[in-house]
Amino acid sequence: MRGEAAYLESSTERNRALYRRLGFVELAEIRGLPGGTPAAMWRPARTVSG
Repeated sequence: MRGEAAYLESSTERNRALYRRLGFVELAEIRGLPGGTPAAMWRPARTVSG
């Protein structure tokens, strides 16, 4: 893992809970898609000290 920023879209609350544990935060729900309301999620880049 290189600590880079990451973006994803998660379609279930169960998955969102997992991603939150991995450092992601919800940005917003993605509306207008039939059959669900996925959420955009973001994890900022991690700084490496050393």
